[in-house]
This record gives sequence, structure tokens and C-alpha cells, in this order.
Amino acid sequence: MLGVCRQRQQGYTLVEIMIALALGAILLAASLEIYTTSRASWADQRLGAVVVENGRVMSQVLRSSFSNAGYYGCLPDSNDKLFLNKTSGVSGLFPYIHSAGASSASSLGITRSVESDIVTTYSVVNGTAVTITQEHVLNGGDADQRVLVFNSNINFNVGDIVVLSNCNQATAIQVSAVNSENNSITYSAANCSEGDQGCTYGASATVMKLATRRFYVANNDRGGSSFFMKFENGAETELIEGVKDVTFLYGVDAQTYSSGALSVGSDGSIEQYVNRSNVIDWGDVIAVRFDYTLSSLGNNAVERDFSTVAMIRNFRMN
Repeated sequence: MLGVCRQRQQGYTLVEIMIALALGAILLAASLEIYTTSRASWADQRLGAVVVENGRVMSQVLRSSFSNAGYYGCLPDSNDKLFLNKTSGVSGLFPYIHSAGASSASSLGITRSVESDIVTTYSVVNGTAVTITQEHVLNGGDADQRVLVFNSNINFNVGDIVVLSNCNQATAIQVSAVNSENNSITYSAANCSEGDQGCTYGASATVMKLATRRFYVANNDRGGSSFFMKFENGAETELIEGVKDVTFLYGVDAQTYSSGALSVGSDGSIEQYVNRSNVIDWGDVIAVRFDYTLSSLGNNAVERDFSTVAMIRNFRMN
């Protein structure tokens, strides 16, 4: 009978298995650390990209809005051709922009807790332009003498401030009555007489509705702060959230340099940026600089600092 050769079976010892498990655990821990670090880095990059995009949007809105400040139709760039004091109800207007403190919020129709200056821009709404049918001299006479008739349908309301403008001058007036049947308005009594500047307009003059927009940082009802824009009709738009440390500075151009000497006037260059309390004449402000910090939401917030300079489109060179 042939002998049977039995081969002894061999395997891993307990010590070898424990060593292998330990090495595997170390490799797994290292892989998890790499994954966690990569995921955290990706999250930071994503949050940073969101903050940068918010900063780009805010900068674009500010520059677009402020570049239109001071637009009054085809009125030339001359401050002495814009009349904002001819009729009652318009005495609080400014040619281009104006800034008020946070304490003025309630008087400006803002109900939120404001944390910054409140900057207001003034310009006409081009899509509201209508043309008067005959020459007219603004006056303070009876109501039937203070009527402007237009060549097309109108979209004005009682209390609206409108601007009567041609390519030589512009005057703000307030609507006191509207007659939609014959496309006419009656305006508040004007301190005008024939021959006065800003009082006589030909049949080619246009009337456009004046738009005011207010910009400010305020609480957003979610425990944070946001940048808001408030329209003349009271509608409020939240532009960007996560805004803090906001500073508004105003670029002033009140002097010209000629023949080695400074004189009062405007040459289109910013001499200095000052805060609101140091602005003497708002007609001298040709730019606004916004310094602010934007923060992402969440526990691990990402912050970025931004600075935006918004030029005012129709600055006046006196």
C-alpha cells in the first residue's frame, strides 16, 4: 500500500493579523484625513466664490445706479441750469445725490434698523417722458393757468415730482391734479414770471417723472445685516446679505487748478474723499466710495473686504 503524503496547512498567525489590521486602520485614517481636508478646502473655496460673486453684484448695482444720478434728459452739464426751488413740495431735492445719517431713517420712510449712511440718488425715469403741446410759462396763478397738456397718454399721479426739461434748462414741479381724459396735469404754484430762468418752456419740452432711490445697510430680520435699495414708491429690495463694517466716503470736486493756483470750481477730478459731515455742498460730490466686508453664512464663515467707487454720471463743471 502506497503511503499518503499529507501536506501541513499553514495560515496567518494572530499577531500577523493584528499587525495587518493596524496598518489598514492607519491607512484608512490617513485617507479620511485627506478626504476631510479636501472637503473643507472645497467648502472654503465655494463659500469664497459666493462671497466674491456677491461683491461683484453689489459693485455692479452701485455703479449702475450712481452713474445715472443727475440725469435730467438732455440738460447740459451746468449746475446753474437746474432749478429745484421754483415750486412748493420740491425744496428737499438735491441735484444728484444726498446722504443722511441712520437717525433719519424713519423720516425717510425706512422702518428697519439702519446701520450706515442713507444715500439717496435723484434722476428722471426716461420711459415716462411726454412732450407738452404748446409753449408754457410756469406761474403761480389760478389752477386753470397752471396746466400742462401733453401729446400722448400720461402716467403721473397727484403728489408726483416731475421734471420739465429741454436741452437748455430743467425745472422740478409737483403734480397737484391729473386729468387723464385730455392728458394734462396741474402743478403746484410756481414762483415764476415770464423772462425768469427756468420758467419758460417751448412745445418741444418734455416732462419726466423724478425717481429717488435710497441705499443703506440695515437688519434683515434673520439676525444679520443686508444692503438694501428702497424705491420712490416705497418698495424695498434686499440686494446682498452678510454685509458689515460699511463706510461711505464722498469724493469732492470743489476746486480747479490753473496757472499754479487753486480757485473755486470743478474740473472733474476728485480732490479728496470725506465723510458725510464734512460735505459742504452736495453739488460738489462726483463719486461715492463704499468700503465694506461681506461674510458668508454658516459656522465657518468666509469674509472678504471690498471697496467700490461709483462715479456720478452728470457731475457739474461750474
